[in-house]
Amino acid sequence: MTVVSTVLTNPSASVWRMLGIKTESMKPTILVIEDNPDSREMLVDALEFAGYAVLEAGDGEEGERKAKAEKPHVILLDISLPVKAGWDVARDLRRDEATRNIPIIALTAHTGREDRDRVLEAGCDSYLPKPVKPRDVIQEIEKYLTQSGGTPSSDGNE
Repeated sequence: MTVVSTVLTNPSASVWRMLGIKTESMKPTILVIEDNPDSREMLVDALEFAGYAVLEAGDGEEGERKAKAEKPHVILLDISLPVKAGWDVARDLRRDEATRNIPIIALTAHTGREDRDRVLEAGCDSYLPKPVKPRDVIQEIEKYLTQSGGTPSSDGNE
């Protein structure tokens, strides 16, 4: 698949903005940062079926880069990631003016109270213990989209 056909079949909000097309009526974009291919595929399939545009990343560094470049409406973040841990990704996204207000939902097998507190202290907005049910993930995403009116509140670019 060429870059042009990829952009035209799965354009990000930033591509639409470059083309001068308003994206308010377009479907919200969710970034899934998950290193387990089976878990990531399950989430991506469920989110696409629910009508979301989905971006994927298989490690923390790639996920942070995509979050900064694409500014999704919501980020689903695994905590135990290769290259850069989810805790660090969340902290760095909160320090960046452009990504500071993007809701981050942690998805993690770390289920102790200390782990939950650590996830929230790192900057995640909420926490869903693994294994997650797609229905629960979608409900959590909808909570944040409803609060923000369906657009990222970080920079007003949408």
